[in-house]
Amino acid sequence: TRLIAEDLLRSFLASGGLVQTQTKVMGLEKGSVLAKVSTDEAPVRIPARHTILATGKDTTAFETDTKVFISPLLVIYPALTDLNFVRMSPHMEETINHLCHRNNGLEYSLIGNAVYHDAQQGTGAVLERVRANMLGLASRVFGRVDAKSTYLFFGYKTEVSSSSSIRNYLYHILDRGDYTLALPGKFSLCFSLAVNVCRHFGIEPVEQSRLAEPEAAQALIEEPLHYQMAKRLAEKNPSRA
Repeated sequence: TRLIAEDLLRSFLASGGLVQTQTKVMGLEKGSVLAKVSTDEAPVRIPARHTILATGKDTTAFETDTKVFISPLLVIYPALTDLNFVRMSPHMEETINHLCHRNNGLEYSLIGNAVYHDAQQGTGAVLERVRANMLGLASRVFGRVDAKSTYLFFGYKTEVSSSSSIRNYLYHILDRGDYTLALPGKFSLCFSLAVNVCRHFGIEPVEQSRLAEPEAAQALIEEPLHYQMAKRLAEKNPSRA
């Protein structure tokens, strides 16, 4: 995912795009975005031919008809196995997805399941219960897992609100008057989303593009959260390397 993000960003920068960091969007209007570049300055109005809202879990700051779900991910260092696999179950909480990541000499496990929770109901008690369930799931599959070798975090998924309990994995491109909402679905659909956002505005996507130097993009992309956590675990437990 980092390589894909880097390629997209390098293409954007080489095409004349500008990335504005440390900027808070205060409001969206037809033909402009009201943004605060720093806490010490007044908001400025940035003109825009098209405004696309693609803010993931932060979409709820602008959209009332969206809902955020969280799904637990367990980082374990060192890796429990070098196999990548999915063990399916009719009970979602018993389904397990294991990935072995290798990054800069670190080899660690990332484990997920098929359970999602409403982000607004993610209280401390709920999170502790989820952590205990994930540790129990990993221990049932791999044998006892030491809690000190793990970090738990949550992945976010934002969906258009619905009364249905069926999960919605499709992406959405929705005109909202002052802006267009682009909600990603499954990661594997992100390429279709990118292409169809262009076509939504009558712009045919380019087939080839220049790329800016890698350094220009790398500084703007954070390391994956699971890798950051694996590094912390390695620093806490150097003897387990």
